[in-house]
Amino acid sequence: VSQSRYSNLYQRQGYPTLYVSRSSSSASAGRKTYDTLNASCFGFSGSCNYEATLWAALALDSIGRDVSAYLPYLTVMADDTSNQAYLPYAFLYSLTSSSDYLNTLLSQQITANDQSYWDAGSSYGPNYDTALALLPLQSQSPPEKTNAINWLMSVQQQSGCWDTLLNTAFILYSISGSQAKKTTTTECVS
Repeated sequence: VSQSRYSNLYQRQGYPTLYVSRSSSSASAGRKTYDTLNASCFGFSGSCNYEATLWAALALDSIGRDVSAYLPYLTVMADDTSNQAYLPYAFLYSLTSSSDYLNTLLSQQITANDQSYWDAGSSYGPNYDTALALLPLQSQSPPEKTNAINWLMSVQQQSGCWDTLLNTAFILYSISGSQAKKTTTTECVS
């Protein structure tokens, strides 16, 4: 008996893009199978919150939890204009290691006046956006990372900080990860 193996395709209602699920089904040749694609999200009052789902999935993944149920929602909603400020491809690359997501993330880098950084229009600003884009690149060295670090160094304040304490901490962690030196400073204030 020959087996036919295929991947599940899904799409967001009213949108032309087809997505391929990581799960697949098998059936005898000429037979059909029917599957249900379950997508989960985090939110409030029965409403999904895209940013919350990005961060929660990343946190769960970092402790070894299966986040595959969140990926369909995160993938389908990544191109929504309202979600672009969250830099979703940084999260999706972290969660999947897909080179497609990496390439999209790297292509979103802005270069102006020979300076390269990310500015997704988040409420936290380009320092935060750049730190977020660098987060999944900690163990890699593409030229975009080097260029962004150079830009960050050029906008760093005399005190060694960036615009806020939150951004300073996030930038240091994104560049150095767990290798960042532990220091205490009162120079950075929000």
